[in-house]
Amino acid sequence: MDKKICPDCGTENEKEYIYCKNCGTPLKNEPSAEEKPQAAQFVSSDAVSGEQPKAERQAPPPYGAPYMPYGYADYTVDGIPADEVVTFVGKKAADICPKFMRMELTKSKVSWCWPAAVLGFLFGPMGAALWFLYRKMYKIGGILLG
Repeated sequence: MDKKICPDCGTENEKEYIYCKNCGTPLKNEPSAEEKPQAAQFVSSDAVSGEQPKAERQAPPPYGAPYMPYGYADYTVDGIPADEVVTFVGKKAADICPKFMRMELTKSKVSWCWPAAVLGFLFGPMGAALWFLYRKMYKIGGILLG
């Protein structure tokens, strides 16, 4: 039994994980059975009655979900380690990295952009060109304008 069980969602995690891979709850390092001091046995009234503990009585996780780069330590995006992608992207990495991971898993090189689609629908190629120029993609914007 070299797995840690999340106290919040019950997911099995590897023993070296600090946070739950499913919900982000901090995992505690439980000492092994030999190291645990023998304490008086305590049985709660919920255990006797067979009820599960009520969600409203459980405290929320103290630290919240971890920052995304820790969750992507083993991944690569188009052959580039995710920590380098996070460093390059900067502040919006938590928003952008899941999209990159989804594109990597589906082997897709394109994604959907609602603002460009709406501008393209409303103003035709001129609207799409304006969006590309706004995003500093001058070559594509110039092609659509030309």
